[in-house]
Formats: sequence, structure tokens, C-alpha cells
Amino acid sequence: MRSAPAILEDGGAQGEDGRDPGWIGGSGRLIYITFRKSFSGHPEGCDNGKVIQGGLAVKHKNEDLRKMSRAAGKAGNLRDKLDGNELDLSLSDLSEIPVRDLAALPKATVLDLSCNKLTMLPGEFCSLTHIVRLDLSKNQLVQLPSEFGRLVNLQHLDLLQNRLKALPVTFAQLKSLKWLDLKDNPLNPALAKAAGDCLDEKQCKECAQMVLQYMKVVQAEQEQDLQRKLLEEQALKQKREAEQRQKEDREREQRRKQKAQQKARKRRDYNALQAAQQEMKKKKRH
Repeated sequence: MRSAPAILEDGGAQGEDGRDPGWIGGSGRLIYITFRKSFSGHPEGCDNGKVIQGGLAVKHKNEDLRKMSRAAGKAGNLRDKLDGNELDLSLSDLSEIPVRDLAALPKATVLDLSCNKLTMLPGEFCSLTHIVRLDLSKNQLVQLPSEFGRLVNLQHLDLLQNRLKALPVTFAQLKSLKWLDLKDNPLNPALAKAAGDCLDEKQCKECAQMVLQYMKVVQAEQEQDLQRKLLEEQALKQKREAEQRQKEDREREQRRKQKAQQKARKRRDYNALQAAQQEMKKKKRH
């Protein structure tokens, strides 16, 4: 049976005689080893992706290191795509957003992510507060992150042709928003009415204004609901505390009565004993 060559740190290999065996050699890092049929079963020193011989161990590259960011890979070199303050990542087959790479480009205030395969935005995306113009049209977004209102500099937002039914309450905080397109989304009726048709520039501007007003109403209603729930919880807590105090008062009263009854029994027993002793003394005298 042929012996497995020792794997060297510099990427080379040596046979038992110290020479390059020729069937693995070459410089550079080892990615994998194919063992020939001359090995029967598992080769000696091979265990779950490791090759061990002469005290040296080589592991397959760490999974996290092998798997580079798919999003960044699909988007390519973002700096090469940057044109002034505009970054065009449309039609890039993206299913994830390279947020970390985008954060390193604060100059990119105009971001086009249209025509990709995005189903959600990560919460970290909302840290990109430098964005002024954002195109997310023709994706598959089902919701926006709850922190979306952090994008306080956002003025232009295109959400055409997604799968949105509602917007996060924090949307009301987008005070700089001047243009919004929500066409071709399965919006709930109230939001759809506020958004309007968005068929031209004027209507998209009106959409931004009306949706912000609508979301402010929604936010106020939710805050009122939250306040009401807090008051209800506080009232319930006070009621439970009062009931607990009443229970403790009843238990104290019950213990007081029990002690009083025990004391009365002891006193009766004591008096009865005293009377019996007096009777016995009388009999002895007679």
C-alpha cells in the first residue's frame, strides 16, 4: 500500500524519501487531496477532512473564509461601480445587500438596487443614513425593517413592484421624503388610498406627502394604544397588589384568631387543672 505524502506548510509535498512524489507537488496552498485506489479504506491519519502525518495537520479552509460575501461578490467591486455620488447595483442578481461595503462608501448618496432578488432589508441597512435617493423597485420585498425611519436624509424612495402590504410605523420619521412610488404592491386598503396612483412626478410627490401624513396618524394611534395598554397594565398591577394586600390581611386576621383560640384553650385547661388540684386538697383535709 502506497504511503500518503507529508503535507508541508509551503504547500509542497514529500514522499518517504524526501523527494517530490510528483503526484501532489506544486507550490501554493493545499485545497484538497485525492487519494488513489492504492489506499484501502481511509488512509492512515485521515480523519474528517484532515490529513495528519509526521505531527503536521492540514485542515480544509475555514467555511467562513471560503464563503466570501455572496452579496459583495455579485455586486462586484463597489468602488468601480461608483459614479460620482451614484452607485448602480441594479440587475446584479442580488438576494442580499452588502451593507458593510455600502457603509464604507458614504459618498454614495444615490443607490440603485432595482431589479434584483431582494426579499428583505437587514436592520443594519438603516444605518446607511447618508442615502438621499434609494431605488428598490422590482424586487420581492415583503416588508421594510422596523428601523427604516432612521434614514432621515432620504428624499426619494422607489418601491415600485414589490410585495409590500404595510409600512413600518417609523416610516413617519422620514421628514425629508419628497418623492415616493408604491405602485404594484398589495397594499392594505387604507395605505393604498393614501398612496394614490403614482402615475407621474406630481402624483409621486403627493404620494410622499400623503403617506407620511397617514403614517403619522398610524404612529399616533399606536402610541395611544401603547399608552392605553400601559395604563391597563398599571391598573391591573394595582388591582393585583390590592388583592394581595387583602389576602395578606385576611391571613393575618386568621392567624390572630387561631392564636386567640389557642390561648383561650390553654387558659381553660389551666383553670380546670387548678380547680382539680383544689378539689384534691379539700378531700385530703377531710
